[in-house]
Amino acid sequence: LVDREAPEDADDQSRVPAAAATFRAVLSHEVTSALRATIRAGVEAGEPETSLSERVGEVFRDLKGPVVEQVVDQHLARVYGFGQLDVWRSVGIDRSRWVLGQEPRCPANRCRLNDQDGGVPLGQEYPSGDTVPPAHDGCTCGLAPDGTGAPTG
Repeated sequence: LVDREAPEDADDQSRVPAAAATFRAVLSHEVTSALRATIRAGVEAGEPETSLSERVGEVFRDLKGPVVEQVVDQHLARVYGFGQLDVWRSVGIDRSRWVLGQEPRCPANRCRLNDQDGGVPLGQEYPSGDTVPPAHDGCTCGLAPDGTGAPTG
């Protein structure tokens, strides 16, 4: 669910619409995928229209809760991270470091590898391929200025 593509050289005015477009695309994909799967299952089972209609209602009830919350949380965290990079860049900080979150499980230790990588130039990818958190579903990591790039202003 996490989008890793955002123009690193974009200014705030183009990054925000790009993030909103990605958010819409991810939600659209979630809805479309869920509807396709449930309707296909109902049609293959030979269910009547009323049952198919109930299936569609169940999909939307399911999506209104945890799925939408997760997508919103991840995209807000990503936009916040890009905002951090922009602010740090504007005050002369040129490096960031990954700060491990408290999630119980990280797929393939992506976040641990990012944390061990140390500071990177702002906008450069960490080992996970991300420039800002989240690196995976449920990621609670953050960024901090690296400290090796003292403000130049």
